[in-house]
Amino acid sequence: MKQERVYFDVDSFGVTQRSLKILRDTLSERSKNHIAVVEVPTNDLCCRFFIFDKDLREAVWTGDGFRTDRRGEGGTGYRSAEALFMLYRIRPLF
Repeated sequence: MKQERVYFDVDSFGVTQRSLKILRDTLSERSKNHIAVVEVPTNDLCCRFFIFDKDLREAVWTGDGFRTDRRGEGGTGYRSAEALFMLYRIRPLF
């Protein structure tokens, strides 16, 4: 699948609220499209998500404000991301 456009917001890197907002908005805008979500680790604790949209031929990077150890603000963001995936019936690839 060839992606024609990749979107990312540099200001969201390392910031949980902005990262979660990008994830939430992207999933809600593309809920009817064929999408795939990949969880990408950025270091030992944090990750970001890469969302591929087959219909629009676009991809979106979220910021890396999600902590996989589920601690602190980033951990709360990660749990919120998991809840969004359950809501939209998406199983992220690792």
